[in-house]
Amino acid sequence: KDKKQGHSHHTVAAMNWLPKSVRSIVRSGEEASSSSSSSSSSSSSSSYSSSSPGSRTVWTREDHDLCHQLITMYNNYFNTRESEKNALLQKFLPLFLHLFSGADNQTISTNFGETKKLCVTICNKFGDEFKKNFQDSLPIEAKSKSVLKFLSTSHMGLELFSTMETLSVTPHFVEVACTKSIPIVLAKPIQLFFHLPPGASSTYNENIENRVMNLLGFLCLSRGSVTELIKNDGLSVLFSHLYLPCPPHNLSYRESLIDIISTIINQMDRDVADNLKKKSSVKLMINHMKTETNSFSKEYFLLLWVIIVDILRISTPLTQAIIEEF
Repeated sequence: KDKKQGHSHHTVAAMNWLPKSVRSIVRSGEEASSSSSSSSSSSSSSSYSSSSPGSRTVWTREDHDLCHQLITMYNNYFNTRESEKNALLQKFLPLFLHLFSGADNQTISTNFGETKKLCVTICNKFGDEFKKNFQDSLPIEAKSKSVLKFLSTSHMGLELFSTMETLSVTPHFVEVACTKSIPIVLAKPIQLFFHLPPGASSTYNENIENRVMNLLGFLCLSRGSVTELIKNDGLSVLFSHLYLPCPPHNLSYRESLIDIISTIINQMDRDVADNLKKKSSVKLMINHMKTETNSFSKEYFLLLWVIIVDILRISTPLTQAIIEEF
């Protein structure tokens, strides 16, 4: 979207979600992660240089020494008391991000070693911390604020999320993330972004919100992630946010969500088609488009129609149920 010109050049086709784009987002958020680490990490973190070794082709001796410390720290993590693991992780995460933000898989694997175990550790911890900070009993607006707090520079949630972004270039990340239900965990804050109160979104917030959208979009290129969303009713809930009433200050999230939904639709299989039919997703969308016409801009109204046409076009060879209902 060209915000300067006020025009939207939106492509409804599946977005080209690539690890490279995720890495660029990690780099843009590196300053925020560094400021977080400086307040909570060990004294060694204060000597980190400003540029990340991960984005360089040649590492210095200092970089290799820090990486050795990092590996030792990670190995010690599994022999540490549960009560002390958080403190150790708060030292590990900023150092890992310093060394590997912007790195490709070869750099991470060569210097850190096997990453599958690390993916499991980080995904487990992110899921656990999110559940710990997410209370269903809170009012919807309070829950939306708590999600931003969880992903703020003052909370370990941001460093865990940034580490997942960095690990997304490794071969086992998507498989592990699906196994650990990360797609449905990420879908929850996205739903809550639509309920943020006016003034809640700062430049930083918009950055982290876009990063959450991008990582879920990247994961949705895999069959396992979409299966996870279907199994936990996440797909129908996300789909409904395309057309349900939305405060004007949060409308930008609709267009970002279209990218994710389009990614899923463009690689639709029978399970996705059956879920859309079971939940009457197309029917509900059309009913809202009829009754809530004034709540959509003309451009967005047309985008919703393109989504519907894509669903009909791609689902018809798989099942006649949706087009018959239409």
